Amino acid sequence: MKRQFTAPEASELSGVGYTSLVYWDRVNLLQPSIQKSSGTGRAPRLYSRMDVLAIVLIDRMREAGAGVTGLRGTPNLLAELMGEYKTLDDIHSGQYLVSNGRSVDLLTTRELQAVAVLPGKVTKQYIVDVIDAWKRLKRDIREMEREKAVAN
Repeated sequence: MKRQFTAPEASELSGVGYTSLVYWDRVNLLQPSIQKSSGTGRAPRLYSRMDVLAIVLIDRMREAGAGVTGLRGTPNLLAELMGEYKTLDDIHSGQYLVSNGRSVDLLTTRELQAVAVLPGKVTKQYIVDVIDAWKRLKRDIREMEREKAVAN
């Protein structure tokens, strides 16, 4: 499976517009980890699979109503999660990206249930299943690869 993606490919896979990706790079919300842009036409932005997953997760949180500023920690949280596993496929279930609109956390199913029942606490409002997002992205990557193979 492909390991790096140009900005147009990352845009196609994630559903996030190319101009949004450029903006997110500029404001340090999410920068490509493989190769950053170095000026017009010189070096294209290259995103890893983890970067594209972060793009998908940030977009899902934004669609749910979370503010972009509160999602800045998403790439770092995914990197921490990957410190525990060799690949994204090693993560089987129970990992959720959760935001209250001002900050973002990565919680297990058990932690999420504990937060939901704390008396007098406002529960976090925006929740995205990391594993579900990865499975869908992986399927989309394979489909993109098949389409390119047929076109060649």
